[in-house]
Amino acid sequence: MVIVIMVLRDFSNKVQTNKIQTNKIQTNKIQTNKNSLYVHVPFCKSKCHYCNFNSYVGLEELYSRYFKELKKEIELYSETCRDRIIQTIYFGGGTPTCVDYFYIIDILQTIFRCYSIDRAAEISIESNPKTIKPDFKYLVRAGINRVSLGLQSSNNAELKLLGRNYSITDFEKSYDLLRNLNIININIDIIYGLPYQTLDSWCETIKFVIKMFPEHISMYSLSIEDNTKFATLLKNNEILPQDEELDRDMYHTAVNVLSNCNYKLYEISNMCRYKKSCLHNVLCWKYHEYIGFGAGAHSFFNKKRWCNFNSVERYINELSKIEKISHVTINQEIEEFMFLGLRLAQGISVRKFQDKFNIDIHDIYGNILKNYTYMKFIESYKDSSNRLFYKLTPHGIDVSNRILSDFLLEKNSAL
Repeated sequence: MVIVIMVLRDFSNKVQTNKIQTNKIQTNKIQTNKNSLYVHVPFCKSKCHYCNFNSYVGLEELYSRYFKELKKEIELYSETCRDRIIQTIYFGGGTPTCVDYFYIIDILQTIFRCYSIDRAAEISIESNPKTIKPDFKYLVRAGINRVSLGLQSSNNAELKLLGRNYSITDFEKSYDLLRNLNIININIDIIYGLPYQTLDSWCETIKFVIKMFPEHISMYSLSIEDNTKFATLLKNNEILPQDEELDRDMYHTAVNVLSNCNYKLYEISNMCRYKKSCLHNVLCWKYHEYIGFGAGAHSFFNKKRWCNFNSVERYINELSKIEKISHVTINQEIEEFMFLGLRLAQGISVRKFQDKFNIDIHDIYGNILKNYTYMKFIESYKDSSNRLFYKLTPHGIDVSNRILSDFLLEKNSAL
């Protein structure tokens, strides 16, 4: 499962910028020189039945040209980031490890040559168990120190249903190989809410993951998206619609069981032990800047958002890789700050909102926060420094999409 942090919505045509008195609110310039880099590798050996990500099968003849253009793009932005310290690097896809490892090593060397990299930088790569080979040791030597390994299910029949191209035995071998290479920060992806999946089979997957004892677990509810095999199967009544009540039971069961095994829920879909959260994603959820390279990659930098062409061919052939660019308005900053922050178990800091936007959060969202607190979907608390926070309750997580939509400023009756 690709963990790519992008804008949750494109608000550019939907938010009325005159909703807020702009002479009252402004973004305070809080200087930070820490940034993240994302590198998109859009290639796969096969397409999973649920996948609608920007990934392609059968483009091996384009690998060399693609990585050549990728290096050019990385070099191009190095001047823009000359005063920034890169704290995280994330290779996503696609399946970055399905290509010859040399390509990834070459990209890493280019990044280290062109950017200032934090000595303790988190450098992650997503992988399919079938693409982990003994030569992975060269990726470790090049700097990779965190691996996100796609399991999805511990049931071979469910893996086949998902279109995954490996068995549980393949997964175990790949996992052991990574441990033997001294990778001490591994994430395992799992999916619930699958067609025909039962609570018992989901619990078996949870037990299997606990046995593997990874540092991090990402668990996602299956979303049937357009232009996927699952969407076609659902349309033709070849699979049943998802059971929302069972979906929620699966989620809360996983959280409860994993919490009892010393995993901490730090974001709606992510748990970790030993405080090994995914720093790359946390920085994005906390509204830090990042630059994305490659086909379909998104960036957020200097109050601008842009995305590259999805098409591998266009990315290779176009001089400018950017398909769309927009300025981030104050309204969008506020909305995204709330959307992203409420995904975190810690929630939203009232003080940080005040520091960033120069206004009390209650002046904008007071009624919404009050109403959802009354309904027990949101709760407030104070940390050890007596700072006030708002966060979603477990019931709030279940209806989080509905709640977050009410933080759109155009819907906010207080304005």
